[in-house]
Amino acid sequence: MNFKHGKAGTKEYIIWSSMKARCYNSNTESYKRYGGRGITVCREWINSFTSFYTDMGRCPSGLTLERKDNFGNYTPDNCEWVSKRDQANNRRTNSVLSVEGKRVTLAQADRLLKSKGRVVSQRVNKLGWSVDRAINTPVKEKAKYKSEVRGVTWQRSTGRWIARGVYGKVGYFLGGFRTEKEAVKARTNWEKEVIDIS
Repeated sequence: MNFKHGKAGTKEYIIWSSMKARCYNSNTESYKRYGGRGITVCREWINSFTSFYTDMGRCPSGLTLERKDNFGNYTPDNCEWVSKRDQANNRRTNSVLSVEGKRVTLAQADRLLKSKGRVVSQRVNKLGWSVDRAINTPVKEKAKYKSEVRGVTWQRSTGRWIARGVYGKVGYFLGGFRTEKEAVKARTNWEKEVIDIS
């Protein structure tokens, strides 16, 4: 083949070729998410890598091609170079919510609220909390929730104090409690019962 642009094999050329394949080659793995949904490449780009390169320019290191509107086509006004993290936030399968007046995904909410360990995502997806509750419930610091009483621990996933005991190599779950004081009381009462039995 005679390539007049001299860019065959470059990152931009591979991105351009892949974009067309996603939209027009039903044998590609990603076709159903693009061409199968009616996503197309604009007339200017479909047969002209030079037009694509002129509109988009060189792809900066670490970035990839993104459609701003996930339901829109590949056009100059709907495409930009973004990081993979930003691209992941633009998936149509993401849950979008409003935090401090901004439309964000669960992952973005975690970063915006500076929560450690994807707290908002876990509260919504694993614990079944409402988005409002997940965002507005303060994250409890681990150091603050450490009991001095053996067998009483803070369980972050449930937001409860857990009381446990071990007797004769058998572990006993004594319950989950709203306060440390309640958990300590349950643990203390259990210890008294064990001593009485002994």
